[in-house]
Amino acid sequence: MLFYGIGELWRKKLQFKNVTDNQKLAIISGMTLGGLMTIYQGQSLSMPVKLTAYEVQIIELVIISFTLGLIAGLLHVRLRFREMVI
Repeated sequence: MLFYGIGELWRKKLQFKNVTDNQKLAIISGMTLGGLMTIYQGQSLSMPVKLTAYEVQIIELVIISFTLGLIAGLLHVRLRFREMVI
């Protein structure tokens, strides 16, 4: 909830305003903390799963696809608005 709450605050209120470096650091720190808490909670609730080699390949493909999508999104924002947000 922390991760998504801070992300929505950034998206709706602060994205194109003059935000100081300290505020950007606070936003990044809050989102990182929220993301880590989400991962920790998910790991503590689920039982360990033994993955096959095929499932590991699918997870690797998802991670690569997510990374490429993130890079494409950042490039799109950079080219469209002529500035990089955070």
